[in-house]
Amino acid sequence: MNVFKENYGKADKRYDVKDSRFTPSINLIGSFDMNIKQILFFFVLLSLLTSARAEVDHEYFGVSLGLATLDSGDNSAIQSGDTEPSLGFGLYGAGVTDAGFGVELGIISMDKFKSKDFDNVYSRAYGIELSPLYEFTISEAFSIYAKAGLYAWKISNKTSTTRWNTTGTSTTYGLGAIYRPKSTNLIWRFTGQYYNDLDDASITRVSIDLGFGF
Repeated sequence: MNVFKENYGKADKRYDVKDSRFTPSINLIGSFDMNIKQILFFFVLLSLLTSARAEVDHEYFGVSLGLATLDSGDNSAIQSGDTEPSLGFGLYGAGVTDAGFGVELGIISMDKFKSKDFDNVYSRAYGIELSPLYEFTISEAFSIYAKAGLYAWKISNKTSTTRWNTTGTSTTYGLGAIYRPKSTNLIWRFTGQYYNDLDDASITRVSIDLGFGF
């Protein structure tokens, strides 16, 4: 999440791209990241096909509200200590089969990661998530779930002198608990989610979700 993207030119001078010590590492990391995305894409498609053929036990739609924090990578021009946490919010919907497998589709936005050192400098991330999930029922009212999928994102960056956007697709993972009060269609979810490698940074989001099940 490169709020101070102009600093990349200076940072790049520390490395000699012709040095063979660095080239294999970069290629392996890129290859590993693409393999993970390809595997998750396969599971997304498989989950969609399975859900379409299997009997859906329950569905729910809802809103999500929480807090997101930024964790910068080694190649990120902006460091975690430079930004404040951001409000995270969105909409989601899911369908789950009687075996506990399902698919979730969400629109998730991280409002503003503001700079602590400069006024009117921030990054904003938003995108669409598609994740297979699995629910494990503990009781009639409680269950836990895990999900892993893809997040297609766009990041808008702004400084006092310029604006620019970046886009991409990253992996995302989440764990949570679900509470379904008796005699009502309301559903409460408590979720922790990790978004990997958004423009050389990752995001962790903790949220409380309120949904309506049927």
